[in-house]
Amino acid sequence: MRTLTRNVIFLVLVIINTPQVNSNNTGNTLTKNEIDSFNKRFTINRTIYERELNDRLEIENINYQIDKFKRNKAKLEWQYTSSKIIFYFVLLIVMLGLILATLHFIQTFKNLKSLNRNKDESEIEVSIQGIKINTSIIGIMILGFSLAFFYLYLIYVYPLNPIDSDKDILNQKKSIEQTAK
Repeated sequence: MRTLTRNVIFLVLVIINTPQVNSNNTGNTLTKNEIDSFNKRFTINRTIYERELNDRLEIENINYQIDKFKRNKAKLEWQYTSSKIIFYFVLLIVMLGLILATLHFIQTFKNLKSLNRNKDESEIEVSIQGIKINTSIIGIMILGFSLAFFYLYLIYVYPLNPIDSDKDILNQKKSIEQTAK
């Protein structure tokens, strides 16, 4: 719709500034002065129209950049909040794993001290209700899984990468200069 409006305005300016043919001339030709006058008026109006168009485009570009920065800020704020939530859940899972491993170590040492259990005794029971494993190394396995989970989280999910703001600023300046041309 804006393009149509701009084109109509441009055509109106051209029609208004079109030189009138002098009926007194026998050949219905325009003089050099009349053509120069028309070209001068047309050039001035075209320059004014181009300036207004460039000003509007610059304002639209600035508004777009502002909206883009607002969207990026909202995304970064949500990412910051969600990464905190995920981090606390991971800490909760790791802490529960450490607590479970500690409880299993305590239970294993109590059973080893009592006389009713040998050191080599292990139980593995598979039934319809589930799998039951009771061995002295299960606490070590739980501890290992908890620490491995935490390590993988820190390496692959929660890496801290600094944002190179100077590079971003230079790229933005280049894009603004290119749009201005």
